[in-house]
Amino acid sequence: MLRFRVHHPHLRRHGVALALPLLACAAFAPAAGAYDPTYYGQSPGPFCGNVQGGQSPIQLIKNKMIRDDGRAIAQMRLVYAPACGTAWVKVVSLATGYVFRPSVWRQNTSGPSTHEPAFNDAPIGVAWTAMIPARFDAVCGGVQAYHTLNRFVAAQGDHLSWNYLGCKKPTAAQRGRPFDPAPAAAQTGGGGSGSAPPATPAAETTGGVTHTWTNYTNAGGTEGPAIQARQTVQIACKVNGFRVADGNTAWYRIASSPWNGKYYVSADAFYNNGQTSGSLRGTPFFDPAVPNC
Repeated sequence: MLRFRVHHPHLRRHGVALALPLLACAAFAPAAGAYDPTYYGQSPGPFCGNVQGGQSPIQLIKNKMIRDDGRAIAQMRLVYAPACGTAWVKVVSLATGYVFRPSVWRQNTSGPSTHEPAFNDAPIGVAWTAMIPARFDAVCGGVQAYHTLNRFVAAQGDHLSWNYLGCKKPTAAQRGRPFDPAPAAAQTGGGGSGSAPPATPAAETTGGVTHTWTNYTNAGGTEGPAIQARQTVQIACKVNGFRVADGNTAWYRIASSPWNGKYYVSADAFYNNGQTSGSLRGTPFFDPAVPNC
């Protein structure tokens, strides 16, 4: 369940929200914990759907066509991410006038199949499911296809077809390994005499009461102590995580006590420019002076 709750006393950054998400994503590399369950039930983007630790997503079942009266209207795929140990069904629309509802499930299991994630950031023309465990399991998928209500309303209308994709299990060569960039930060230099000193924390001030979490990928996990309005805390580093309402994906790891590097907070709640009071309107998505995790 997504439990993201950040109170902002002002509307956030109107006029810059469209331009800055791209900057936020490009300015620092995503990071993640090494444990596969972190990603179960989440959207495949932006982390698991991209190359992580040199491991690219794999199409276990490639480009099966969905057709309407012989005409190809969509491609469906079963995708596996070695870095996350997860699989999902992705459908790419090839024609207008249709709605697609993909499903994914583990083979030989009972219960409901998994449909779209609670927070769905699929691009236009693409539909995908939430992710399920797949590192050691065969997973299956399919897509329900519907006509839209009419040429002007793109809502789900009459049912067209059920399209079974099939089942597949990653091979030993495809299975991969959980990706955790944290150990790289502690690697020794060429002389092997010790790890590099940690970066100096940056002081950042919130614009309102702000909630903290152990899991930045879905704004969940265990909730930590809230940061009070106009409170300045020391930030250890930044990572790319859960996308908040205005498109900001930057999250801070909090160095100050009582968080002690164990909790994260959306960078969206901070002024990020040295300001300590006033409106958040027009302030940056994150402070580039904060080092990457």
